[in-house]
Amino acid sequence: MKKIVGFFFLLVASLNMFSQDSVMIELRKLFYLATVSESYIVKSENYMNRHEPQEPFGAYRSMLLFMEAKYAINPYTKLNYFKKGRNKMEETLKLYPNNIENRFLRLAIQTKLPGFLGYHGSKKEDKDFILKNFSKEKDRDLKARLKMFFKENDLISTEEYNQL
Repeated sequence: MKKIVGFFFLLVASLNMFSQDSVMIELRKLFYLATVSESYIVKSENYMNRHEPQEPFGAYRSMLLFMEAKYAINPYTKLNYFKKGRNKMEETLKLYPNNIENRFLRLAIQTKLPGFLGYHGSKKEDKDFILKNFSKEKDRDLKARLKMFFKENDLISTEEYNQL
């Protein structure tokens, strides 16, 4: 009987883990689409609203505000969305400072934003955190995206990349 209960617990735990992974994989896909099409901003937000909150959701909501700034035409509106996105990102990182995906998203936005906005002070800290914790991360999709990001943006040396 104990074996059956143990097996059932293991099955439920693994299904829950798979479910969380699939939620994050789909959210990452929707977010990527939001970077190329404004219509996916709302789809990404709706997707998060339909699923149980996870630590990276705050950082993704912040990134959606940055996307709103990207698509806005009025400079005042752009700046307003940028400030909201920056504040939301920093709030999220205060709540979840050890989440590698949150660090990745902040590093990504700080790498892509123009320097005159002055939001680039955590790049080295986030890069170092990600490199230090990369091997501990179990999410293969996230790890693949991290490697691709580092390679595309030339943020780490060849030696560091080969150690990932």
